[in-house]
Amino acid sequence: MPPGRTLALGASGRRPCARARRPRLFIALDLPADVRHEVDAWGREALADSALRRVPPERLNIVLLVLGRRPEPQVKRIVVALEDFFGGLRAPLVELGEPEARPKQGRPRLFALPVLSPEAEILQVGLRALLGHRGLYRPESDEPAFWPHVTVARFRSAGCGSRRPMSLPAPANGPLPRTVTDPCWVESVSLYRSDLQPAGVRHVLLGRVELARP
Repeated sequence: MPPGRTLALGASGRRPCARARRPRLFIALDLPADVRHEVDAWGREALADSALRRVPPERLNIVLLVLGRRPEPQVKRIVVALEDFFGGLRAPLVELGEPEARPKQGRPRLFALPVLSPEAEILQVGLRALLGHRGLYRPESDEPAFWPHVTVARFRSAGCGSRRPMSLPAPANGPLPRTVTDPCWVESVSLYRSDLQPAGVRHVLLGRVELARP
């Protein structure tokens, strides 16, 4: 090592992993606050089983694109790309469906509300293309096809060191209220950082573009 240079070491004495220092980012459409609170109120009873961990209302959104771990300097460029792409665009209309357990094969890991929105699907394709062109997104080889949805609960692990999700004796109880299933316009599109903590995942807002309603 050249003189005058200090090698940064972690608590273990090892050089910190560059990938670990990169924030894990994703882009999502934000539902109106009243819809999020209605979904949360429904979930308090319908998703009350101890096998489930409900998603808090502030995290009820429609993920458009998972960017994975990106270098910190790219965050500002991604926010600029969102402003360039969504600035002046009309908010997409979305319609939430009844809850589904996913995956359909094997033991499910989450409950989600499927989203019907041709406009959101078109926006997702355009956003992928723009970020890919600017070198801010590279799809994984095993990346699943885009399925617009709102995750409302995740299954807890079975415990005793197992990562296998717990089983649920019955599906989610009760249909969604009409105030949730009626079509609505999203409020904004946001860039979030996902932080894994002992208490669960925490989403940190990094940038937001407000969308105009018709």
